Amino acid sequence: MIIARRRARGWDLVDGVEILTQTMTLTAAAPAAAVALAAVRGGEPEDYDVDVVVDLAGTEKKVQEIKDQMLRAQAELQRAATEWRTVAAYLRDVEKLPASDAAVVLGISAGRYSQLVRS
Repeated sequence: MIIARRRARGWDLVDGVEILTQTMTLTAAAPAAAVALAAVRGGEPEDYDVDVVVDLAGTEKKVQEIKDQMLRAQAELQRAATEWRTVAAYLRDVEKLPASDAAVVLGISAGRYSQLVRS
């Protein structure tokens, strides 16, 4: 694992405690680290599968928390959409409401209601 730490212009790529090399962008970090590892340890850059972890003094943890929160929200939205389609079909199949009335119950347009019961 290579740790990328921000510096004034670019990134220090750290292998353990030593700076292995530097790069201007994170995009170039893994290839640059592979070249440096090959120079230091031997072999070819292709021999090294480099995992770069960004160290921004805790900001990266906040980014991960938000990513996790977004994933949970997307999963919840998918569950809600499934339930929405289920209740739309219930209004049609069990309650036998016409599309226009079911749309009013759901607070949506008749066109949107038709989309829901088709999906």
